[in-house]
Amino acid sequence: NTYLWSDDISDYPLTYVMLSLTNPLDVTSRTVIKSGNQLSYGSSTLGQGISSFNYSVSIVAVVYDSYNCSTNITEIIQVFASVASTSTLYSILTESLSSATLISDSDQIVNSITSVLQTVNTVDCSTVSSLYCSSINRLPCSQIANTCGECLSGYLGQRGNSNSMCHLSTTVQAVGSSCHIDSDCVTNTCIKSSQLQGVCSYNNKTCANNCNNQGTCIFQATNDSTVFYSKCLENDSSCNAICTCSSNHFGIDCSLSKEDYYNLIAIRESMCSNLLNSLSIQNINSETIISLSNTLSSALSDIT
Repeated sequence: NTYLWSDDISDYPLTYVMLSLTNPLDVTSRTVIKSGNQLSYGSSTLGQGISSFNYSVSIVAVVYDSYNCSTNITEIIQVFASVASTSTLYSILTESLSSATLISDSDQIVNSITSVLQTVNTVDCSTVSSLYCSSINRLPCSQIANTCGECLSGYLGQRGNSNSMCHLSTTVQAVGSSCHIDSDCVTNTCIKSSQLQGVCSYNNKTCANNCNNQGTCIFQATNDSTVFYSKCLENDSSCNAICTCSSNHFGIDCSLSKEDYYNLIAIRESMCSNLLNSLSIQNINSETIISLSNTLSSALSDIT
């Protein structure tokens, strides 16, 4: 609450910006609720928090003076998961964007997008708690269903999101080094050429959420969808691990129905086009640019 905040007369006018943050460990989850102007209040519909962080959302008010010096205050609230269907979300988004566009309210356009985006980008983390991810020295689950995040700072292990153990960088061997057991290696893989000694080696890339047990994980060329491989190591940028889903299953991990899949595509297309159209009426400043960049990146991080 910035009510009755004041400054030296020579520092006026004061400019107020309001932000929300759903992931305290990821600055890209920051979005602008109210862009910079002299109004000391604003309103917004907030998207849900992340289950790994107990659905907490940080609301930050930043106040700038005429010299661009600033101070801020943060309040943490909980915004629980939406139970709305994808078709309902699409209707909510369409109606909200229509109202915001009609009155040329750029903040409301972006807020309409981010509130729905936080719901459609949410993944199921019910089987990997923050405590479990911490026990294997990884960030909480937030990007891939039931999969912990990257290794904590100072730890090394399998790259990216994974449920494999990360080790202190001083206690594991690099790929190509000699080893005796898997835990000797940064990749958790020691391939033995004899009973006594092996070599630390890369693993194959893995598919998201093991394709939800509704598909098959295959290795496809990065630049040619008609070319497939029998292996695709973690350090190989020429290939990707992708799911081929069973009948009536869709999405990168085969967890979506056909209806949800096409509804989510329509939602993302609407988000991107409306973000583009809102640029002409945006009050552009550093916070707005960061927020728009984060929102666009999230909209393009397509989990479908």
